[in-house]
Amino acid sequence: MTLSAYKIRQIMRKAGAKRISMDAVELMAALLEDHCQELTAKALLFMENSKRTTLMKKDLELTQVGMIEQFSILSLKKGGGER
Repeated sequence: MTLSAYKIRQIMRKAGAKRISMDAVELMAALLEDHCQELTAKALLFMENSKRTTLMKKDLELTQVGMIEQFSILSLKKGGGER
């Protein structure tokens, strides 16, 4: 399954972009593909740790929990913790 240029443009518009060049859409497609591969690789670690052979929604969700924790740690190191 591939996201069409039209769908990517819709997503970018939803985020607030009014005018979008085709170069920007093509770059976004490449960035999304890279991000998808990175997330999948991280999710596979959770899958393997659970001794399963099927990648599941919860594996992907766990990658997001890790990202939230990582952001929180970086925020605290920069002095941006809760007050």
